[in-house]
Amino acid sequence: MALIDLMKMHYGSGKGPSTFKLPQDIEDTLSKTQLPYLKKDSDDAQVDPHLFEFFVYHKMYRRLDKGLLCCNESVSYCDIDHDLISDALVDDVEKIANEFGYPKIPIYCDERLDAALMTLDSTWNRTTKRISDGENLAFNIKEMKTGEQQDWSLGYDSLDKLDDAFFRTLSQVEIPSIMMYIGDHIGMWRSFTHMKTRYNKKKTPIVLAINACILSDAFGIGIEKMAEMSDLNYNLMRSTHEDFMRIETLCAANDMVGNLIHSLPIFKLWNIMDDKMLADADGLKISN
Repeated sequence: MALIDLMKMHYGSGKGPSTFKLPQDIEDTLSKTQLPYLKKDSDDAQVDPHLFEFFVYHKMYRRLDKGLLCCNESVSYCDIDHDLISDALVDDVEKIANEFGYPKIPIYCDERLDAALMTLDSTWNRTTKRISDGENLAFNIKEMKTGEQQDWSLGYDSLDKLDDAFFRTLSQVEIPSIMMYIGDHIGMWRSFTHMKTRYNKKKTPIVLAINACILSDAFGIGIEKMAEMSDLNYNLMRSTHEDFMRIETLCAANDMVGNLIHSLPIFKLWNIMDDKMLADADGLKISN
């Protein structure tokens, strides 16, 4: 950081490389084996400003790559403490958790795991006992001829055959095509803005690349596998994913899709209760 501050102070004041002088106290901190490479001639009293600047950039790159140097203006190299909440909020975690109705959050992991294991054991014993006593009608228990073992099977409710006459009339459409249609219909692609507001040549992303990045993350296969499966260039997908895919742009796009679904007439047909709205997210029903 002393080297970075020195360069920032010098060039930030409008001075040029020709007037750059390395203080002796900072020069003493440099490795004696590296110092000769920072001078054009071994007899020079001062380091070469251009070699020194490259030297500092190289050290910055090495430390950023190892996680020893952080930049809070960056997404990939941000300090983890920058995203954490303050210690004052941590001290009030029990009060905050109770106010929002999540009293189990402050419980330590080992205590929570012990309680979960006890609940699992008691549930397992209760479930197996109900099956053995014949109280669970979903299990069909059959005694074997030897009398030592039992055979069991699950009893399924008889279901009426689904009338799929309506669905037979629909043509099969690939998921990427559906994504492209929805994105074009609501203008979803404009929500994916570049992470840099200035000094960037690519203001808007390539729609096909954005669609591929969304699907690669949704399917959990990654952009490298998606590039192999499609005819898209890997470097294009990598740059698109790094520049346009982030939590802010994804939330904005998700809100646009959610508003579209809410505006459809069929959306109201799912209101099976007058005073409550039911929704589903990954199979979990959450009260609203």
